[in-house]
Amino acid sequence: MKGYLDCASVLVAHKARINEPDQNGNLPIHLAVKEGHLLVVRYLLSVNADPTKPNKNGLLPIHIACEKNYYSILKALLESDNVSVNAEGERGASPLHYCCIHDSVECMEILLNKGANIFAYDLEHTYPVHVAIANVSRKCLNLLFKMEAYLKVHHLNQPIKSQRTKSSFNIDTQRTHVLCNTTTTNNNNSSIVKYDIKKKSVDFNQFNYYLNQQNNDKENNLINLTDCEGETPLHAAVTSGNSDMVKFCLEHNAFILAKQNDDSTPVHYACMKGDLECVQLMFESDPSIKSIVFIMPDKNGYTPLHLAAVYNHEKLVTYLVEQGSPLEMTETNGWTPLLLAAMKGALQTCIQLLRLGANPNAHDSSNRNLVHLLMLFQGPGIRTVLPELNDEELFKRLVNEKDKYGTTPLHYSTKMGNLGATIAFVLRGASALERDNERNTSLHTAAYYGRLHTCEKLLATPHGIRAMNCPDAIGRLPLHVAVEHGHIEIVKMFLDRGCLFRKCHLGNTPLHYVSIGGCIKICKLLLQSSPSLLNQTNFHGMTALHYAAKENNAEVLDYLLTSKAKILPDNDGIYFVTYALQRRNYETMKAIVTHSRWLELHEMLDNTSQCPVDGFIRNMPSMCKLVLDQCIKEIGTKNTLDHEIFYDFSILQRPMNPSEKTPQDPMKRIKLMVELKREELLIHPLCKAYLERKWQTYGRWVQLCVSVYYAVLLLAITCLVLGHSPIHHIENIDNMSNCSELFYETPTRSYIFSTIASMILVLTALDLNIKIWQLLTQKYEYFKDWNNYLEFLLNALAMSYSALTLKNQLNYNYIELGVIVMFLAWFNFLLQMMRFKHVGIFVVMFLHVFATVGKCLVVFSVVFIAFALSFHVLFRAPHYSENITLLLSSPSSSNKSIINQCFPIINNIQLINKTKSLEIKPFQYIGLSLFKTLMMMLGEYEHTTTIIEPFIGNHLLTLNYPMITFFFYTTFVFLVPIILMNLLIGLAVGDIENVRRSAFQHLISQQVYWLADLEPKLTRIFRSKLYQSNWKKKTKLNKTTGFLDKSGSEMTYEENLIQKYLKETIKKLTSIDKETKLQTTRMAEIIEKLEIRSKEFSIDEGVYPREVSGFDPIMEMDYTRNLNP
Repeated sequence: MKGYLDCASVLVAHKARINEPDQNGNLPIHLAVKEGHLLVVRYLLSVNADPTKPNKNGLLPIHIACEKNYYSILKALLESDNVSVNAEGERGASPLHYCCIHDSVECMEILLNKGANIFAYDLEHTYPVHVAIANVSRKCLNLLFKMEAYLKVHHLNQPIKSQRTKSSFNIDTQRTHVLCNTTTTNNNNSSIVKYDIKKKSVDFNQFNYYLNQQNNDKENNLINLTDCEGETPLHAAVTSGNSDMVKFCLEHNAFILAKQNDDSTPVHYACMKGDLECVQLMFESDPSIKSIVFIMPDKNGYTPLHLAAVYNHEKLVTYLVEQGSPLEMTETNGWTPLLLAAMKGALQTCIQLLRLGANPNAHDSSNRNLVHLLMLFQGPGIRTVLPELNDEELFKRLVNEKDKYGTTPLHYSTKMGNLGATIAFVLRGASALERDNERNTSLHTAAYYGRLHTCEKLLATPHGIRAMNCPDAIGRLPLHVAVEHGHIEIVKMFLDRGCLFRKCHLGNTPLHYVSIGGCIKICKLLLQSSPSLLNQTNFHGMTALHYAAKENNAEVLDYLLTSKAKILPDNDGIYFVTYALQRRNYETMKAIVTHSRWLELHEMLDNTSQCPVDGFIRNMPSMCKLVLDQCIKEIGTKNTLDHEIFYDFSILQRPMNPSEKTPQDPMKRIKLMVELKREELLIHPLCKAYLERKWQTYGRWVQLCVSVYYAVLLLAITCLVLGHSPIHHIENIDNMSNCSELFYETPTRSYIFSTIASMILVLTALDLNIKIWQLLTQKYEYFKDWNNYLEFLLNALAMSYSALTLKNQLNYNYIELGVIVMFLAWFNFLLQMMRFKHVGIFVVMFLHVFATVGKCLVVFSVVFIAFALSFHVLFRAPHYSENITLLLSSPSSSNKSIINQCFPIINNIQLINKTKSLEIKPFQYIGLSLFKTLMMMLGEYEHTTTIIEPFIGNHLLTLNYPMITFFFYTTFVFLVPIILMNLLIGLAVGDIENVRRSAFQHLISQQVYWLADLEPKLTRIFRSKLYQSNWKKKTKLNKTTGFLDKSGSEMTYEENLIQKYLKETIKKLTSIDKETKLQTTRMAEIIEKLEIRSKEFSIDEGVYPREVSGFDPIMEMDYTRNLNP
């Protein structure tokens, strides 16, 4: 890199790697060429340095030499056979491209002498001639064209191709169609203006001649080559902005009418840039093309005059018009150069076009005139451009003209908030009574966007006062529009000017619309102005409450309820709370629940299909929790004797009806919570207190009676079963009458047992009748509780057992039946304990774990049976008892040899006693094998007797299959006792919290259903005494048992402090806002008295549309909301 040749030679002599790249991919030869060290380059080439390896930028040493104009180094590189004069570099550029970047003419001469291709192009289809013109490389450009001329003279034209693909240049692809006519129309019956090439005396034949001349030129021309964008060298020269390059291209007969891919000619390029000199050069080069290029549009439909106008090139516009460019050519949207300039805010161009004679009465395809389009551009267009009209009548006509949407310029100015334009239009006679296709006046538009000062100026005119009471397409006044969108100052203005309170075509009053908009200040203002609006309904019967609930405007709804608005249904019988509930409007529902009229609303809709509490339980549990919270109040001071908690149960239960014989589902809401699994509601303090009160009032006494009944039955069954000895049963039925006396031993004992059996029979028969009655009354619901199956079975078996006792049927089946009855009685008593609060949850948890284990055992029983059968096969002895008997009784030599041959183990039989067992009994039979395997699961292995002694001891019957036996036994020990049992334990009690939660929910649900089933069965007098709509519960000292604990009280105190601080802050901000508005009003009055015209052309306040300008012809004035319920 430093050019030290001696150092380089020393390094090479010490075997330095001459082709090793650096971090940028440069080889030493790249760096030597870059620094211009000729001797080092020659030396590296002599030691076989690779000049064909590119760096990370894709550059070869030859490209660097051409770019730096190191012609000596280039000669040295070209002496190598591996270096190509057309080698591709970055993005496929040839060495000629790099010569044209910095006008390296010496290097280009060398390349051309070596046969470089002047028609080679890169990946972007750019030729060296394009690069030379773009970089103003005049010397290289001359050399390229000299080379082209030399090739033509010697007929050595090179094909237009590179090493990759053939050039796509062909003059036949130049588009030859020219726009022959355009039309423009307007609403004022103006004549249709047509431009035809023949009518304008254009030499059309001459234009065809140009094209034919180019098409017939079969030889390759540098001046007409195109890149990937279709740009010719003349396009590149115009883009460079260098007039010398333009002149050079024109001197070489560049085709001025050549079109780029978007149909732009070089003239279009020059007009876009505002390059007047380039345009003059092209027109002076061939004046006959002017009339053609003036009417040639690009793909956007823009002619050169359109481009010059839209980019605000005033001098160029003047020159084009003076040269004969038509002023009324239109593009695809029907915009003339004047309209397009107005649309884009090119105000100087607009003024110049008007001075040059452009038609100010032109209209686009949407029938918008000059004033419409000036309003789409937010700026001083009206003040700057329109004074150039000098025609007051024309100005008035333009101001009141409508586009195809019925919109006047006054609509546009009010929408854009251009206050100065609005004042100018009003002064020129624009009427606020003009309506668009939606029948909206400009006052409707101003009210929609909140243009306060605009409304003030419009209402200062007689037609503005009339427009204040003009309805739109759906019958809305500007007051309705301003009310809906919350523009309070405009509403005040309308009310002060005496606006009428009329209904729209849907029957909605302004109060309906403020309920939709949600502005509480406007709501108060309207009710102060006209209190009769409060309860007015529309044609569907909906009040303002309905719309406030639908649109989730909580503040408005709260104020309406506070103002004593009537709670009325609409024509479909739907109340406002139902709309809020259907849409799950949380804020609105919160305002309803926390309002003082909530109880009134609840009493009105309770036990109906629109009951809000039922809807909360189904769709908004969090809101139901808020309702339950309001039903709990604390009385007195905590940790004192007078502290109580007041529970209001009116939300959870139906009111008592004295005339009602049987109450209909008294615990409907609690059951609904259970059915929908609303655990957060079931554990709410109010629900828990409600169930606790029901339990304390009558539930525990009824359950105590039931438990006493089952305890007596359990005691009787237990005494009866335990009083029989296992050996005191009769095997022979024929001797039953003779042996029955021996069974009871004494007559007294027989009498006692008969009495107990009779009592069991009576109790079970009575209970069985009750169960049958429940079955008839509950029908299918009876079968949903599996406890009923158990009780039904217990009663049936107990009756059978007591009947057998009375009839003295004392066989062994009698004893077995007694055991079963006793077990079922105890298990049923366990289930009866489930309804008691403190122990019931443990019973439910036991049943839950039992069910989980049962489900798992159903699956894992397959593994259990597989091991049991395997052990049965592996551990049992061969069945050769008959052969042994034969061998011991008549031991003939033939039988003995056969037995010894078939069963070698028989040889050991002669050594043992005849009575000694030859079988391993635990696994000898399938039933015993299953039982033994079950015991092994519980840890009873007996591996010494089962495995060790038969294998290594003196046991006569050894293991027949020791390897596989050990494998299965070991697998069983690891799989079943360790893995399977631990898995069952984990599934049963691993997640004890979930089990507890599930058990608690199940306990509440069974208590709810039990109480709900029991309460209707109570007598009317008893129910009237038990019915309580509230409950005051005393709290204990030194315990925080209130609804709000200590931390909750502290949090409430902190929240109160924060709320108080926020209120003070809001009050201060409100006062500051009032003072600011007062100062603004005073300042405006001072400016008006001093006659300072600062507001005439200012931007009015309010909201602004998303599309202030653009090519979308549809104005976004969407303030006709669908108010159909």
